[in-house]
Amino acid sequence: MDAAAPVCCTMLEPDDVRSAKFWRWCKENPYFVPLCSGAFAGVASETLLFPLDCLKTRLQSRHGFIASGGFRSIYRGVFVAVGAAAPASAIFFSTYETTKNCLMPYDRTNSVLAYCGIGLVASILGELAAGVWRVPVDLVKQRQQAGGGQRLSSVFQGVRSTQTSIFVASLQASLMRDVTHSSLQFPMYEYLKLVSANLHGVSKDALPTWQAASCGTVAGVVSAFLSTPLDVLRTRLNLREDQCTGAAKKKATHLVQEEAMMVYSERGFRGFFAGCTCRAAWMGLGGFIFLGSFELAKKNLVSTENDSVQPQVPAVVTPTLAPKAELTTAPGHRQLGLEPPALVSFSSGLLAGVAVDVPLHPLDTLKTRMQSTDGFWASGGYRNLWSGLSAVLVVSIPGSALFFVIYESARHFVERRIPAALHDNTLAIARDAVAASVADVSACIVRVPCEVLKQRMQALGPNGVSLSFSQTVSCVHAEGLRGFYAGFGATAMREVPFALIQMPLFEELKHHHPWACKSQQDGSTYRQGLIGMHCGSVAGGFAGVATTPLDAAKTRIMLTEDPRRRLGLWCTMRAICQESGMSGLFRGAMPRALHSGLGGALWLGAFEWSKLLLWV
Repeated sequence: MDAAAPVCCTMLEPDDVRSAKFWRWCKENPYFVPLCSGAFAGVASETLLFPLDCLKTRLQSRHGFIASGGFRSIYRGVFVAVGAAAPASAIFFSTYETTKNCLMPYDRTNSVLAYCGIGLVASILGELAAGVWRVPVDLVKQRQQAGGGQRLSSVFQGVRSTQTSIFVASLQASLMRDVTHSSLQFPMYEYLKLVSANLHGVSKDALPTWQAASCGTVAGVVSAFLSTPLDVLRTRLNLREDQCTGAAKKKATHLVQEEAMMVYSERGFRGFFAGCTCRAAWMGLGGFIFLGSFELAKKNLVSTENDSVQPQVPAVVTPTLAPKAELTTAPGHRQLGLEPPALVSFSSGLLAGVAVDVPLHPLDTLKTRMQSTDGFWASGGYRNLWSGLSAVLVVSIPGSALFFVIYESARHFVERRIPAALHDNTLAIARDAVAASVADVSACIVRVPCEVLKQRMQALGPNGVSLSFSQTVSCVHAEGLRGFYAGFGATAMREVPFALIQMPLFEELKHHHPWACKSQQDGSTYRQGLIGMHCGSVAGGFAGVATTPLDAAKTRIMLTEDPRRRLGLWCTMRAICQESGMSGLFRGAMPRALHSGLGGALWLGAFEWSKLLLWV
């Protein structure tokens, strides 16, 4: 029995040795890891997000959305896409990572600009290499997506009969789009990873996967929006059949120019941004899944902790790393604590937006209908009080996150620039007021389109039926960009006074709350959340009543569908006074006070509570 034990060990030893050699080879081979990780990332993102890609293609089709299939068969062409995603992504990431590793030793400056420049060069070369495989497959995929139910064999037959000049023009447009998109996305992605890594005091490669994926989301949305015009041209050229007159006689460059002129003549400048929402959502979610899957697979294949040599990456000066001024406080001065990371403020703002917008939506609907030109009962009365919630969930909640990110950053920015000798509570109130004003005006860029869609859906039509989200978007889209930002000035004029009253009052009440000292001493998250709810309720209710006239004018402007009948803020307030007297300006004050009071409790309470939970 004793002699048999070593035999067992020697029999197992070759497997262990082979496994160790294999993983050593994986670490030493510069191509294997990005090839496998890229293939996994491509399949994951293409499979999960294919419906958004299909809807985007149909929105950009020359035949129109409905004629190209509408919402039917949104997985048409998925097998072609998934089959091509693995090799295309593998080619891209192997080229991208290899180029980065080759260029990194030549960076003598160790600067952020040089690091992002390396990412730019690597992304361009990666897209050029992957485009050779990706473009023909995209041609087949998009024709199947917008082909009205054609079989794959019919699509292949149509592709084979396509004129060479059309194929070359599509190749040019595809490469222009992909190179532009990647040259924006990947340097931004690498930079955001650097910032996030420095915020958390870790190396870039040690970032949690979800944080790296979040950086990919931000970079994907921005780059997708900016490269949408090129994507429109590529889609239309991919869908262009050989029946286009004279296509064989025209050069590829002329076809690209001709397609651009056709887009402009048919739909104007807005035509170049057809499908922009679907593309931004697709690339935002795709950036999270695609780059998150890549980082996850790469970490599983190669453990960064065991790597003996790590490329040195530059440090980024961020607000939390920058030296803060030494604050000597005057008696009773409300000194700010440490500045929370932007990611904490953003996540807390998202949770706060969900906490206030979902449960209090019926009160907001009642307030909107009371302020409607058609009257309360004609606008729906007490029916369908949840109308417009989809618009809130899509757009308004990110607006809440944006507000808190800018508000927290602006407060600390102003605090660090106030001389210590001047610190008193008057300046603290002014500091909070300035921060709230800047944050609210910035958040209005996201919030106003949501308000327009939400209030159009809340005010029921003559037949008593609420428009769907897609129908409302179509109606507002017909008015152009001005339709989405109808009442922007009125909203800003309402939000800025509201924030000027609510946020400084909230901070003052929180500072003087009876539980303030005890909660700071014992660090009770529960008690500090309750303080935020108490103070937020009082501040929100008071600010809501005080700004009701501005809110009534804003609602009237947003519900006016004809741009020619849409008046300015002061003219609208004058018209309301002529119709209903001064009481008309305070119509809906009760539901607004309830909404603002309860909303302040939930919104600010949820923000304080989630900030304390997330920022440990």
